[in-house]
Amino acid sequence: EMLTQFPTRRHDVGRALHSVAWKVVDSSTSKPSPTQAKIALSIARKAVELTGERDSAVLGTLAAAHFAVGDLDEAIATQRHAIQQQNPSPAIDPTLNRYLS
Repeated sequence: EMLTQFPTRRHDVGRALHSVAWKVVDSSTSKPSPTQAKIALSIARKAVELTGERDSAVLGTLAAAHFAVGDLDEAIATQRHAIQQQNPSPAIDPTLNRYLS
């Protein structure tokens, strides 16, 4: 029974990591330090891995982390990938527009 629950738990851990990374890179709060941004990027990458690269909110957090470390090209590519997911977050398109401007 435990093995059948693993994918759900894996996704749950990914979502939890996403929440941690988002608290650091959320543009509505203060700007993270370069060290904080790099740590958030690492956490967000793991969150994307654990959620199977299909969760638009988690991908959006990864894009924000790329943006926070100054990797604009990767932020744009990741945000575009988030938009392609079936249930994108409503904030995804405006965020991409901000990255492109």
